[in-house]
Amino acid sequence: MKRLWVWLLSFALLASVMSCGGGDDHKSNTSSRPFGVAGIMEGIWTGNFHSNVTGRDTGMFVIITAGGTFDLITDDCGQIVASIAANGPFFSGTGTSFTQTNCDGIDVVVVPPSLSGGPVQSFQISGQFDHPSGTAFANFTTSSDSGTISFTGFFPEYFDEPGVLPRAVGSYTVKGRSTSIFVDVNGNVAFQDAAGQTFVGTLFVLDSSVDVYGMTLQVGGQTLTGLATVVDDGDGRDNDFLFAVANSALAFNAELRRN
Repeated sequence: MKRLWVWLLSFALLASVMSCGGGDDHKSNTSSRPFGVAGIMEGIWTGNFHSNVTGRDTGMFVIITAGGTFDLITDDCGQIVASIAANGPFFSGTGTSFTQTNCDGIDVVVVPPSLSGGPVQSFQISGQFDHPSGTAFANFTTSSDSGTISFTGFFPEYFDEPGVLPRAVGSYTVKGRSTSIFVDVNGNVAFQDAAGQTFVGTLFVLDSSVDVYGMTLQVGGQTLTGLATVVDDGDGRDNDFLFAVANSALAFNAELRRN
């Protein structure tokens, strides 16, 4: 999974360079679209997540919708679900941070940064978008940690590709694992984890004008909800399916490649 995250970050940064300065493409797309609650932060980002307690830096991927829904996953399987609102270049919000998740279909327990920290904690974020560079920077806090989030790469697909079901239909896998997901023409989802367990769910259109979908997953009688996206990679268009779903106690996320 780390190799895929390295690719995602590299691709996003390359796309930023090709679009003349990284932020120019983001600003040119949003300039013709009315701002929602999330303001200029709306879109798909990559960047860096830094913990002050552990000192670790990890890659991150985040989807932010116009309505302020914020779904972030890190390359060490952390996940954050929050709601943010923007006031000009400034943004802030609250949500939930998960340090114990099912990531890429493999049960992963990430040790909380302190003994007093539980696997599910409240989360606060505040930051600022930088217009000259087209990037953003934020501070975050939980009950056991604090740190920074740098939003450095922006995926132009968010504004350039429609969020319609035909784009997402197909089967996707994680190389070398039994982890897979299948999306049919009606948006029905079947996700299989590395242990061979299958969880069903739905993929549905939130806003057909942007590359983002709503998603549900049924796990052990619990309904998890969140976001998904389909992005390009070096091997083809609409080639990678990424999702992050959660409820108040459990979080699942994965990055899979089209077969």
